[in-house]
Amino acid sequence: MDPSDIRRVHERALSFVGKDYNCHVLWDKYLQFEFSQQQCGMLAHIYIRVLKFPTKGLHFYCDNFEKFVTVMEEEIKGEDDGTILEDPDGIPIIELMKFRALHKYRTIGNQLYQKALELDKEIKVYEAKIQTNYFQEQLIDADEGINIWTLSRSRRILFGL
Repeated sequence: MDPSDIRRVHERALSFVGKDYNCHVLWDKYLQFEFSQQQCGMLAHIYIRVLKFPTKGLHFYCDNFEKFVTVMEEEIKGEDDGTILEDPDGIPIIELMKFRALHKYRTIGNQLYQKALELDKEIKVYEAKIQTNYFQEQLIDADEGINIWTLSRSRRILFGL
C-alpha cells in the first residue's frame, strides 16, 4: 500500500477521534508508521499535534518528543555541509539557524504539553470513571466484516436510520 494512502487513513481516523482521551493507540500506530518510513518532518508534525490534547499516553509522548528533539540536535551537530559563513562565535550560520529552529520547536512542544497537562489534571477524574474503551484492536476476517456491515446497512434501511 502506498504510504500516502496510509497517511490518509490515519488522518481520517484522527479527524474523528484524535482528541479522545483513549485514542493513544491510534496515535501510537501513526507514529510507528512514520518512524518506519523515516519521515522526520512528519514525525515532528505529529509530535506537536499529539501534545496538544490530553490522552492516556501524554507523558509517554512528551518523553518521546524530548528524545526526538535530542536526536535531531545530534544530527545537526554531526552534519558537515561545508558552509563557510560563520557568526562571530565561529558557529556556522546554517547550523545556528537549525539550532534556533529546533529550540523554538522544543519550546512550542513543551508549552503545548503544559497546557494539555493542566487539562489532563481536570478531566482525568472523569475519564477514569468511564468503563468503556472504544479503541480495542481486534482483527476480523473479511466475511465477518462484510456480515457486520450488511447487517448494519439492513437495519438502517429497515428502520430509516
